[in-house]
Amino acid sequence: MSGHGKKGIELFALESPYYLEGSPVLITRGALMMDRFSETLTVSLKLKNITDTKLVSCEVRLTLFDARGLPYEHELFYKYDGMSIPRGKEFGSRRVISLPDNLVRSFEISVTEVTFGDYTRWENDELYVPVDPMESLKAAFNSEEMAKQYAVRYGGDCEYLPRTTADIWYCTCGAVNHVSEERCYSCGRKRAALEDVNVRSLRRDSEARAKSEKVAAEAEKREKAKKARRGNLVLRICLIILPILLVGVLILATVPPFLERREAYAAAEAMLAEGRYDEAGEAFTALGNYSDAADRAALDVPYEKAMYIMQCAENYDASALPLVGLKAGDIGDQDLSMVLYAKAAEIFSSLNGYKESSDGIEAVNDAVEAYNEQQRLNAYNSACELLDSGAYLQAREAFLGMNGYKDSADLAVESLYRRAVSVLDFCEKYNVRHICMDISETSSEKTTVSLPGYVLADLGSDVVNILKSAFYEDGVDFFYEDDPGTSEGSAGIGFLPVCEAVAKEFEALGDYKDSKDLKNRAETAGDFTSEFYALLRSGDLDGAKNWLMTYDDEVPERDKVAGWVEAYAPYRRYWKLYGGDNTVIPYSIGLTDGQRLNEFSSKVCIEGGKAILHLEQPDGEYVATLECEAGNTDFSVCPDGSNYYYGRINQSNHFIYMRYLENGKMLTSCEYYG
Repeated sequence: MSGHGKKGIELFALESPYYLEGSPVLITRGALMMDRFSETLTVSLKLKNITDTKLVSCEVRLTLFDARGLPYEHELFYKYDGMSIPRGKEFGSRRVISLPDNLVRSFEISVTEVTFGDYTRWENDELYVPVDPMESLKAAFNSEEMAKQYAVRYGGDCEYLPRTTADIWYCTCGAVNHVSEERCYSCGRKRAALEDVNVRSLRRDSEARAKSEKVAAEAEKREKAKKARRGNLVLRICLIILPILLVGVLILATVPPFLERREAYAAAEAMLAEGRYDEAGEAFTALGNYSDAADRAALDVPYEKAMYIMQCAENYDASALPLVGLKAGDIGDQDLSMVLYAKAAEIFSSLNGYKESSDGIEAVNDAVEAYNEQQRLNAYNSACELLDSGAYLQAREAFLGMNGYKDSADLAVESLYRRAVSVLDFCEKYNVRHICMDISETSSEKTTVSLPGYVLADLGSDVVNILKSAFYEDGVDFFYEDDPGTSEGSAGIGFLPVCEAVAKEFEALGDYKDSKDLKNRAETAGDFTSEFYALLRSGDLDGAKNWLMTYDDEVPERDKVAGWVEAYAPYRRYWKLYGGDNTVIPYSIGLTDGQRLNEFSSKVCIEGGKAILHLEQPDGEYVATLECEAGNTDFSVCPDGSNYYYGRINQSNHFIYMRYLENGKMLTSCEYYG
């Protein structure tokens, strides 16, 4: 808890990093210090930016506690500003936070606000909590040799055991990543591969490497001793006898080279065990025809090298790049695994079936196919996400680029279908008769909309947001103009009335789903006089008249239709018997049993150039209908070919109904007043 040093006494320190899930900052260190001379207190913090965006300021909040553990009434805020901290860089250690008095003995901490270089801001009012710290490989394995072997296998920059805590994970290179990131942002290693370490295999390789290093060290030691003994031996022989000296010279000329080659062979084996493949190959080659050194150089070394490269490819481990003459910067946007698999396959192919090299080639091919399949699947899933988000054109182009993968061809059509449906929904919800549109077919161009100001005022500004939503990520540009193509920038654009434009979209989709029915719906939505004709068909002539008075666009035969409306408006009323034969109307529809009609309601419906007069009994038991050419007022019907019935208003409020024979003789009549 405390200690002495040049900068003061440490009274309290955070025992591990502090973090809050979703935070852009990790607090890696925090300590409460007392100056040895003035006894003033300060807090020193070290923080790390763990987002892709540069950080320009950071505010922290300290909750202070005294020796009894009681909190101070007021919290302390401190802001680090004037910075430009990229991802992975630490800050704060060069600044100290002065405390109000020297009775503080501990603190709790939180980051309350972070401002980024793009002027966005992250705010928080929750306390940070401790998370697991990084652990060195040596401490994790409790073995320096295991740590060395891990670095041999996975790369010389490996220092820490990969670990997940909260929503972040530490890479072996020391970088802090988010759990959503499959690869380390700094070194590119795969998280899954780092977590799938075979400790037993690592221990075995570590022991083998240590053993080979020991053998090489002992060989070097023996070599030094032999050289010393050899010098002494030569001196003694020279002192004893010249003939013996000559024999010794011959022995030294043959035996030591043999011993040297044996030790060089052992050293080459040690290099191979350590993964120093190129050095091992050179060492075996230098031994010439000694033992199987030539075969080891030509076959065994490249085989082991290829196996190691393939293992690195499986683990997304960049440590094999130097073995193939590359650096991390050389591969650019290429996938590291695929680069290494390709190099391993080249070596396996050159070995002509040595050991399990054929199996190695097959394993590489399987890995490449699995990678390609995963790439296709990733692209497919991304395109599906675009489709679901409403980025219809981007999704369509992505699906078209998949060469029929899964149901991508159908989904390319589905993309246009969904967009057309969203526009049709808009057309059916709003009065869009003055809105025109040029619907884009590529994501590189936006859809353009011609929108008169008076329509915008009538429908409300929400219509703009609704259209933006309909085209979402693909984009839409608006021209606020009374006539399409008349404002600056809109000239020459192929505007169509919006309903016609969406009908063409469905027409282009052919038989896909219910596109034909939706095309008809779009055309119906674009027939803005349909409401008027529906009123005529229903006999609501007052409603039709009001509609005509407010509709300012063209209606075929507008004046004539207005005259019809005026002519037939008096027929829409309730009638009571005034006099005459009250059985004639029932008789005209086949009721010959003397049924009488003393009152009824009537209306005229206009459809297909015909005016149809409906006479309906109050309880709705039966209805008589007569018709004439639209515009006339003499309605007639001949149900049996010999009896003719006529109905008309002969005064403004009198309705007469007559029965004639084929020869023109009138048989009976009745009159009603309304």
